[in-house]
This record gives sequence, structure tokens and C-alpha cells, in this order.
Amino acid sequence: MNKKQKAMTPPHKTLHIGLIMAASGGFIDAYTYITRGGVFAFAQTGNIIFMGINLTEGNFLTCLMYAVPIAAYFVGVFITDYLNTKITRNRVVTIEVITIAAEILLLILVGCMPPWVPNIIVTLVVSFLSAIQVQSFRAIYNTPYACTMCTGNLRSSAERLRKYFSTKEKEHFTHFLRYTAINTAFFTGAAVGTLFSNLIHEKAALVVCLMLSLSLFMIVNTRRKKINLSHFEK
Repeated sequence: MNKKQKAMTPPHKTLHIGLIMAASGGFIDAYTYITRGGVFAFAQTGNIIFMGINLTEGNFLTCLMYAVPIAAYFVGVFITDYLNTKITRNRVVTIEVITIAAEILLLILVGCMPPWVPNIIVTLVVSFLSAIQVQSFRAIYNTPYACTMCTGNLRSSAERLRKYFSTKEKEHFTHFLRYTAINTAFFTGAAVGTLFSNLIHEKAALVVCLMLSLSLFMIVNTRRKKINLSHFEK
């Protein structure tokens, strides 16, 4: 991509926003695993595996505990995709802005929930957040990625590096660097999430709100500037 193409890129597809979203994904997965009963609220593959294990072993209540976040994730993707078809792009408030604002509000609620609140309620809320986030933030410039999991990003990074060695095309290496940065951000977020979860327990969710607030400010500010500029040029 050239500089002009990057300048025209929607703010939610820029690298710095992608890094924040990936870091928040790693943070929240570590948070729910440590403080909310060993459930991966952002990574549903693990929950599907645990559900299958517990179903086979006859632990039906535990199986239900893992089924709830999976269902919440499904509903979250469905709703977000529907809203995306109804909200126009030529405005400050887009589906990405709504997504982050909803995440912040619900994570404040989660962070203020006392320890006696059933874990299944928290994981239901957070899994819904995971769905709307991964559905809304799907690319960095022209590089598709997942901000709430690493498996696909890891595969794509290896694939791009192999193609670079074969073709020597810089575009493949650029994609490789972006995937590496995203995976590193996710890992860093998980490490920081572990630190805060062990330090302040349930209230660690409030730390993610600060990260998401930063990304919300940057997206809204950039979109407002672009809209004002387009009106001025007219």
C-alpha cells in the first residue's frame, strides 16, 4: 500500500488500533481464565473442547458452563453483522464506535461485579463482547486478522514469510510483520492481564476500559477530522 491508500484507510483498520484491540483480547482472555473459573471468554475453541470433554465425562452442569459463552458469541456475531448493514459509513458513529462504547460500558459492569456473582453471567457478557469485537475489527489496512485469537494469525504469518522467501515481494514481508505485531500485542495483553488479574482480581476488567477508551478516542477524532475536511473541500 502507498501513502495515499493508507491515508484513505478507515481509522479502525490502522495498525495502532489493531494492536490495541489485540492486546485487549489477550488481556480479557487471561482475565476470565484467572478470575472467572478457567473459561476462555474470547477464544471459543477452548470452550468447545472443554464442553466436549465434560459432556463425555458426564459433567453436564460444567458442560453447560462452557456452552453459554459459545451461544453468547454466536448471538453477538449475528447482531453485529445485522447492525453493520443498517449503519452508514459516512458518519462519526459507526459500528466500530458502537462496538467499543458497548465494550467499555459492559466491562465497567463486569469489573464492578462482586466475586459472588456467578461466573457464568460474566463469561456470557464477555463472550458477547468478544463476538462484536472480532466481527467489527477484521483487517489492518489490507491485512485480514483476528483480534481475539492467534491461531489464524500465526498460520498467516508463517504463510506470508514463506511467500516472501519464494518471491522476494515486500508486500508479503509487510503482512508478516503485521501478523507478528498483532500476535505480540495479544501475548503482551495476556501477560499484563495476568498481572492485573492476580493483583486486583475482578476489577482488572476496568484496566481494559482504559485501553478501549484510547482506541475509541482515536477512531472518533480521526473520523471527525476526515468528515470536516470533506465538507470543507465541497
